[in-house]
Amino acid sequence: VATGPLSGQAAFAVAINATTGVVTVEQYLSIQHGNASDPDDPATMTANAIKAVVTVKDGDGDTDASDAVDISGQITFRDDSPSITVDANVATITVDETNLAAGAATIALSTFTQGADADKGIGVTVTTSAPTVMSTVSASSYGVDGEGVPNVSYALSLAGGASSAATLLTTTDGVAITLVKVSDTVVVGRVGATNTVAFAIEVDATSGAVKVEQYLSLFHPNAANPNDPVSLAAGDLSIIGTIKDGDGDTFSDPATIGDRITFSDDGPSAVTAATLTMNNTAANSGNAYLDGDLDVDNNYGADGAGAVIFTAATITALQGQNLASSLTSLNYSLSLDGTVITATRSDNASLVFTLSLQPGGSDDKYVLDLNQTLDSTALV
Repeated sequence: VATGPLSGQAAFAVAINATTGVVTVEQYLSIQHGNASDPDDPATMTANAIKAVVTVKDGDGDTDASDAVDISGQITFRDDSPSITVDANVATITVDETNLAAGAATIALSTFTQGADADKGIGVTVTTSAPTVMSTVSASSYGVDGEGVPNVSYALSLAGGASSAATLLTTTDGVAITLVKVSDTVVVGRVGATNTVAFAIEVDATSGAVKVEQYLSLFHPNAANPNDPVSLAAGDLSIIGTIKDGDGDTFSDPATIGDRITFSDDGPSAVTAATLTMNNTAANSGNAYLDGDLDVDNNYGADGAGAVIFTAATITALQGQNLASSLTSLNYSLSLDGTVITATRSDNASLVFTLSLQPGGSDDKYVLDLNQTLDSTALV
């Protein structure tokens, strides 16, 4: 070695047996190999760097030497590959669309457009997870070539290394979401064939920390759970750790993380209806607002408007009040769409009152149409 910290040291030695002509090579230091895409690429010396000469001697001592034969190209030094093993750890990421709020994306979306959840009515929307390290390097080796720069880096990969891949996720409106890789470190969830994205996933190339941003609400199938989760399939998305050695060779290993990225539902919030006070007289009608801020629409959340309805529990609550008309108990029925309760007398089935949610001309209100008087002045 001519220069540098190893100056004066031998990188290798070549010897030939003077009797048999057998050549022996010993290597003491790693050698630069130029092909970083091949972790086992060969390196050889320049032509005529080493030559062999064969000398013949006869019985009375006469000798004759051959021409010098170049053997440099027959001596090869193979590269040493680095290695790495990447495992998914126990960390998970959950973003909750309840937290969708006005704000711009912080992940670079390339040519794609951040979604704006129309049900929020506030322009572009976002909710962001904290950066989370979701993988662990359980084993690694740079080999004899030593550590490269950067030594370990991280990237995202779709199933099969594809540039795009279908998922089982859809928007709340039922439009399919496709994963698209926009760079080594960013994957977006594209809505149908549009340029709009519902979410984006980013990995820090240096630390391996993963961040998720959600821009649009997703469909959650469990109506009985207002906070049910949905996620990608395990193999939909992987994090890839790549190790680099001193002469540029790399080795990569993936760990699947798709099923550990979860999107939680945004459930509706209960309305707080205003009290309706009206005269207890036949053929009378009154109305009041269904919610204290006079607007029901903002109670639906990120998934958008469904309906304000009565349930069987509403009927049970009315029955518990023991209302009567003309000293006769009442029977109750609920419309098929759950928006109208009808009360009739139990003796002749005549109409006593109807209670309707948001009937025509009374948006955000409930309406009580009293057909016959009640035998009570208490609140209903």
